[in-house]
Amino acid sequence: NANPNGKEAFDGFVADHILRTCATVKEARVVLDRFSVGLPQGQLLFGDRTGDSMVVEAGDVIISKKGNHQVITNFKISQMPNGGDKCARFKKVDTMFSGAESVSIDMARDALQAVGLKPSPDGLEKRIPGTQYSIVFDLTHLELHVYRSFDFERPIRMDVRKELSRGARAVRLADFVPDAPTNP
Repeated sequence: NANPNGKEAFDGFVADHILRTCATVKEARVVLDRFSVGLPQGQLLFGDRTGDSMVVEAGDVIISKKGNHQVITNFKISQMPNGGDKCARFKKVDTMFSGAESVSIDMARDALQAVGLKPSPDGLEKRIPGTQYSIVFDLTHLELHVYRSFDFERPIRMDVRKELSRGARAVRLADFVPDAPTNP
């Protein structure tokens, strides 16, 4: 079965297959050259430990990384002729990373803090919860750095290898984060 883009339909969610079987963005690209990503809307960001990345948008649009970083927010990059000029969050993060030779965990954390929504207690009934979780993925060391409720001083570090060694299961991120909201 071919979709309108001439790619085969995948039996299941192709992103799950990619995450289970591909070690690099190049390997993922081979899969996506054959199969439709099957997204009705939205986008996916794939990255690997070599520093390579790509964004896959609904409609099987693939945008490869150019330079030392790749940024996505809540719009389709392919539909913005000048990148993210109209998205303040995209522009801020892109500017933060543009001058750097490489991107570090601290830089990524600072970027998330710069564009996250800080909780504002205006009274209990008007409280704005702000950004619940921010996560930095360290693909070189296979670690997650999780920041809860705009607290960028106390990261929760998770070892991906250790979590994967526990076998297939569903987990709630809140179970790893002390004092997490009950419905993140």
